[in-house]
Amino acid sequence: MIKFIGKINREESLKGIRQNTLKIQNIFVSLILLFPIIYLLFEYGVLESSITESGVRQATCNVTYSVSDAQCSGFLVSENGLVITAAHCVSQLKPGEQIFLSFNASKNPNYRMLPAEIVFAPDLCQTDPYNCPDDFAVLKLNDPIDIEPHKIAKEVDDPDNYNPSVTCLGYEGEQLDQDPANAVRVYNRRLDSTTFEINEIYKGMSGGPVIDNNTKEVIGIIAAKRAAGDREGISIAEKIQQVFTDPRTSHINW
Repeated sequence: MIKFIGKINREESLKGIRQNTLKIQNIFVSLILLFPIIYLLFEYGVLESSITESGVRQATCNVTYSVSDAQCSGFLVSENGLVITAAHCVSQLKPGEQIFLSFNASKNPNYRMLPAEIVFAPDLCQTDPYNCPDDFAVLKLNDPIDIEPHKIAKEVDDPDNYNPSVTCLGYEGEQLDQDPANAVRVYNRRLDSTTFEINEIYKGMSGGPVIDNNTKEVIGIIAAKRAAGDREGISIAEKIQQVFTDPRTSHINW
């Protein structure tokens, strides 16, 4: 009788161990299956926690010419295919040369080397890109694409006290780069209220968006590094609102 009871207790103990082992195995398998699902959700922009995720990055494009080696950045601002870039990025365009936009951060391989046309660029920037007071231009894709446009910031109520941390997005070659540690140094410059100062940028980032890390909205267009001999590490950006309020762009259907 004692032996029989001991056998029953041992079997119940083994059964409990098997059940606990099975539970642990199920949890382990679930975690293995869950990790790739979470990765895919972030990768395709379903879950987005910051500017570093693909949703915002997808709307930033590489700007190239059909013949020359000229290269800049731009960003999508409307569902009908309007893209903003720096004016000096298109000022060197030669007769017969075509502009192409590549949204390399998108997972769609068809969104590479898409033809576009110039909708607006200041005349002075066309003739003298190094003396460009309004360094912004508007391009339009021949065909709209299925990428959510960047959100554009409204005019700042108190520009003297507006110095946010920002992320600058732009292309170095075919690789989309970013500087999430950047910051606005001076937003409301007295000599030129249409531009503001940011930290260092990299070659090829001209025309890319300057994004407020708090609102995730575009506040400016990367213009250029300052001239040699000026303060090291300082660059300038055009304020985004002037693109939409400029009378010369009133014909554009945003």
